[in-house]
Amino acid sequence: MKTIEQAINEFCKNVGRTGYGKTCYSQGFKAGVEFAQQWISVKDELPKEYKRVIVKNQAGEWLVAFWNSEEWCLPYTSFIQDFPFEVTHWRPINIE
Repeated sequence: MKTIEQAINEFCKNVGRTGYGKTCYSQGFKAGVEFAQQWISVKDELPKEYKRVIVKNQAGEWLVAFWNSEEWCLPYTSFIQDFPFEVTHWRPINIE
């Protein structure tokens, strides 16, 4: 997997940007990466119902789950079980 800097360099090379142009593209690229990696507090917003997202708890442990309008659920389970931890944050799997 490429580092962020390697991806920036490859992109700028492909579009022919150097100097100031490369700096602008680099800043925009890094801002996009930061946006894609941000966690959303469950106090601020919940995901669309039944949409799989990455969730984490206070300890930083994470897994894939979905919100069913009442509680967090694990995908691919055919039985009801207690959710393994209290969700504090979530983020999309794919940025739309």
